[in-house]
Amino acid sequence: MSEKGLEQINFQIEKKVLNIMKTAVKIDRYF
Repeated sequence: MSEKGLEQINFQIEKKVLNIMKTAVKIDRYF
């Protein structure tokens, strides 16, 4: 696993986490 590959994976995880957080905020506003 190269450094570049790890960076790519971290970037994708961060994007997923951000999307989940955004979704959670939207759900939060409904209640």
